[in-house]
Amino acid sequence: MRRERFANEQERRMFYDLDDWISYKKSRIFSSVTIGSHYIYFGTKDGGILRYQFLENYWDYPFTTSNGLPSNRILDLVYDKSTSFLWAITPGDVAIFNPASEEWIRKSEASSWTYQFPDTGDGNNSRDIPRERFRGRGELQNLPHFFANGDYSIIGDWILMDRHFQEFPITGYVRDRYDRIWFVINGFGIGQGDLYSQRADFYEIGLPDISPRTIAYQYDDIWIGGIGRTRSRDTRPGIARWPYNRSGWEYFQARWISHLPRDDVNDIAVDGDSIWFATEYG
Repeated sequence: MRRERFANEQERRMFYDLDDWISYKKSRIFSSVTIGSHYIYFGTKDGGILRYQFLENYWDYPFTTSNGLPSNRILDLVYDKSTSFLWAITPGDVAIFNPASEEWIRKSEASSWTYQFPDTGDGNNSRDIPRERFRGRGELQNLPHFFANGDYSIIGDWILMDRHFQEFPITGYVRDRYDRIWFVINGFGIGQGDLYSQRADFYEIGLPDISPRTIAYQYDDIWIGGIGRTRSRDTRPGIARWPYNRSGWEYFQARWISHLPRDDVNDIAVDGDSIWFATEYG
């Protein structure tokens, strides 16, 4: 357990590299998306900043308070192309990520603040679908209709429905340089669509609504179990599997699986291709 106390982020970085401490959280509520030179950054209000490396197509570890953010609640996120700085606005602070030094610089800790917030002017035509500019739910109407692949459907007013008829609102999107549309879906995760075929794949992202108790590797995949924080229609408890060779996570919930009486897990044991879960029911 880390017990050190540092005066500021710069002092902490004298002892730890950026990726020495990494946290993965549930990441259910999205606030903004911005695109840099190598990454698409997804700001969340509960899990810091998710990062997708779009040149090599993989999810990198997120930015959270573990590696320098002042808060995991991100209100806005902006990438400045002129400086390569990533700006993060949180409830009590402003921070920029300097890729050269690989550190977060917080306004609250700086003796002087000479950084200028980048201009985010969007132009005059609100019906455009500009590249690399985040658009909120109110501007989904500017997109053509998309069809969801797999076990999902897009219904009504841009609502994503899964095979269990659970509904999740699509709350915004951004168009990248390759004309892919990246959707953010509150309570669910991320969508990736092609503007010309008008088809999209959707991926669940992050931990379920649990307090994690155990973690286990099965080959290259990771299984995570824990105790559900609350039980309601809007929460998503369960057992999580993080597949190595897939973009999204998988969740196993007792309410949808007849032979799984309980998804509160205290321990996990891996036996080759079999997984054993220790629950209150055995």
